[in-house]
This record gives sequence, structure tokens and C-alpha cells, in this order.
Amino acid sequence: METVVENGASVSYAYCEACYRRALASGLDPIAVARQSLSRIGLECPSCGCTAEEFAESYLFGCPDCYRHMSKVAGRELARLRRGAGGTDVVLDTLTDEQRGRVRDYVVSSRVRLARNVEGMLFPRKLERLAGEHTSGRDLPATERLGREAMFAAKGIFRGDIYYMAELDGLQKTMLLERHLISPPLARSALGAVIIERGDRPEISIMLCEEDHIRAQCVKKGLDLAGAYARLKRYDEALGRRLPIAYDAKAGFLTSCPTNVGTGMRASVMMFLPALKCMGRLERSFDDMRERFGITVRGFFGEGSKAAYDMYQISNADAIYFGAEDTVRLVESAAMELAAMESAATRDLLRTSETKLLDRIQRSYGTLLHAHTLESDEMFELLTDVRLGVRLGLFDISPEQLDGILDDLATAFEIISDEPHAERRGIRRAQIVRERLGAI
Repeated sequence: METVVENGASVSYAYCEACYRRALASGLDPIAVARQSLSRIGLECPSCGCTAEEFAESYLFGCPDCYRHMSKVAGRELARLRRGAGGTDVVLDTLTDEQRGRVRDYVVSSRVRLARNVEGMLFPRKLERLAGEHTSGRDLPATERLGREAMFAAKGIFRGDIYYMAELDGLQKTMLLERHLISPPLARSALGAVIIERGDRPEISIMLCEEDHIRAQCVKKGLDLAGAYARLKRYDEALGRRLPIAYDAKAGFLTSCPTNVGTGMRASVMMFLPALKCMGRLERSFDDMRERFGITVRGFFGEGSKAAYDMYQISNADAIYFGAEDTVRLVESAAMELAAMESAATRDLLRTSETKLLDRIQRSYGTLLHAHTLESDEMFELLTDVRLGVRLGLFDISPEQLDGILDDLATAFEIISDEPHAERRGIRRAQIVRERLGAI
């Protein structure tokens, strides 16, 4: 122990012998070294090496222990999120059957996602750095453990198969992305894997080593957030019996990104909003929704993606404020308001440019019904027009039947991807669309 006078007060520094000798051997002042160490308390995580500076750059922690060891950083950030999450003045009542009916035509699908992490395990971003670029998820003990326990947790809830990202080609990943069974970050990860529910219409997929250790999600057709959450809640409870999930009594579930701390839950609906876009009202409508409901809007493939096919994900912005059931009601209420805005925009669009709009829709339908070849982007653009035509009652087709065509394309994806040339893939794609559209 060494005692010195600082600012007129006596201060004692205690060292372990090894640290004291190391400082002297390096020509350093042991007191200066001690002061430096003390100044970093709460700013570094000894478990994973993450620092305040690294967090400021990436906005991601390195492991669940960061919330304890980097208390200055984590505490400040969680306090900021709580202040910004002030909730909403909107009454969060469950939608009535009549209200659900009015929203149904505008909502393509509902998704609930739960982010969970394992105590004592580095977050995937840190794992990827340590593993190296040539390591695959199958070879990584962390991914192997997560996959084994995640599969066990599924017993009695759903039957699934595991797929490793490093073993899938680009076309296979694209298929999984388009069906929203994986996210773009997972598709880019060599360490990641996904467990997918068996069957032609899988609802549940469990992403491993994406941004968090486990991101379990359930996607249901139409407006059914409550149903998606009910299925996922059973799985989440089973998972908690298999793994020590990182949880703090005050903060909630601990996640790589602080914005997911709390419930770790994202509830979202995919909405089809072509009229708001055509009338130039989209951004204004989204701004209104953000202010009133505290929601966030993402593109077709989720966070960081652009809008496509006039479809947008509407989800809760904060996981730290609302409970799970209130989150479901919040997103449903926002969807109801957006549906009303889209309905008004559709009426205005027909009033101002009915002939041009109906001609474009009919031409798109005819192209799909008779095309010899179709590129993927072209097909989606044409289907977007036809979907609007279905809403306007131009075709004797339901939105579910139209979505069935996309499901059939995804189911037949291996047949399409086996074609070695893009031209033959286009021919096969058009054939499937013709057969399904003609049979409706």
C-alpha cells in the first residue's frame, strides 16, 4: 500500500504485487497506473474487453456482463431510452372484430420477435471477431450449443430443422429472406444458423447468432399479432428452462443493442400502402404515427432495408416501456389508423386518376397471366398492381390467394434455383405464376 497527498487529502493506493512490479518494470509510475485503472471503472468490460469507445462507435455491447461492468455507459443509455419512451396517450384497447375487419385488407402479415441471450457468452459480434472469417457456425461451440438447446426447447411446440448460413448459397438465402424466415444480417453471417418449422407454410423460425444469441420469431398471415405471440411465448418459456437467459431485475432481458432491452420484443405488421405512396402522403403519415404511437417504420426486409413492393413494417420502437400484451395492442392500434389513412388515399387516387390506374392494374394482371418469362423484381412489381386491384374488387381473388402464389414460388424455389441459367429460371417462374393465377 502506498499513501500520497492529493488536493490536500491523504489517499492510499493498494496494489497486488504483480501489478506493482509490472508497472516498475515498464518504467511507469504505479500511482499513475492505478489512477488510470480507477478512471476506467464502469467504462470497460473485463469479461469481453468491450470499451465505452467501442460501444459509442457500434452501439452494441460485447456480452451480457457489459451491463454490469460498464455501468456508467449502460446506465446512462438505458436512462436516456426510458426518458424517450414516454409512451402514448392513445388508449390501448384490443381491436373489436369489426375493427379487425377494416384493417385486414391492408395487413399482409404479423410478426412477433423475441431477442434472448445466454449468461456468460459473448454476443455474436464479438464471437465473429474471435472466430475468424473461415469459421462456420457448425464449427463454433457457441452456435452448436445454441442450436442443440434451441432444438430441444421446440419439442412439443413445433418440429424444425437447422440450417447453417455458411452452407447455404445465395439463392437459398434469398428464398429465406423473401419469406422473412431470416434477416439480412443473419444471411451475411458465417457463424449464424436458423431453425425453421417444417412444412410448406412455416410460421416459426429461430435465428441463432444474429445480433443476439437467439432471435425467435413467429410470422402469421394477416392481422394476428396475438396468435403469433401466443405461439412464441410457449417456446420462450421452454427455452428459459433449457438455458440461463441473461436478465436483470430492473432492466429486463439484456440484449446486444440497448434499444431491445426490456421485453426484448418487437411486434410488427407488414402493411400494403400503395395509395399513400402514389398520393405523396407516406412520409407525413409515418411521421404522424411516430409521434402518436411511438412506432418505427422499416422496409420490406426489416431494419436497414428499403421499402419494396409498397410494403412497410410497422413496429414498436421501444422494448423498455410497454409489456408484451400492451405492445401487441399498440401496434394493432397504429395499424388501424394507417389503414384508415390508406383507405382515404385510395378514394382520392381513384377520383384523380381512375382511368390511368385501372389500365395499369389490368395490364399488369394480363402480363402475369400470359408472360413467357418473368424476372423476380418485375414479377413483384406486377403483383403489387394486382394486389391493389384485388383491394378495389377488380378481380375475383382474395389477398390470401395472391399471397399463395408467392408461397408456391418459395416452395418450388429449389426447382427454380436448380436451373443453371437466369433465362430458364425466368421461364420457370412465369410458368408457376401462370398456372397458379389461371387456377384461381
